[in-house]
Amino acid sequence: MGVEGTADLDLIFDKINKKTYVLEINARPSGTRYLTDSSSDINPLNELVDMATGSWKVKSVKKRIKEYAALELPVGDYHTDKNNYLFRKFRGDNDWIIHGPPNHQRITIRGKNEKDTLKTAAQLNLNLKKFRN
Repeated sequence: MGVEGTADLDLIFDKINKKTYVLEINARPSGTRYLTDSSSDINPLNELVDMATGSWKVKSVKKRIKEYAALELPVGDYHTDKNNYLFRKFRGDNDWIIHGPPNHQRITIRGKNEKDTLKTAAQLNLNLKKFRN
């Protein structure tokens, strides 16, 4: 079918005929969109919309791109009122967002530099030792 990247496939299995049928295929933007946004201030989904409408310009992206240190960690369930769509935009040089469904949440952290990023992780009580080799 030529599917590349992440996609959701809805399938149904017919037990009598022992055949699998494809009901639908949907594009699914990668979870790395938050990591890209946090490290560059460029939101890939917004860029895709601009591409689809014909208004995307590479020079515009080059002018807007920034460099941050970024870190994304799986946290399972992290209890905070910040896990909703009102807080899915990075505000400032040192910030964090939480995203994902229950039991599979991730925190993405942006910092002006690596030190600030790790400081934010420590303030959130994230145990970075379990992620190191």
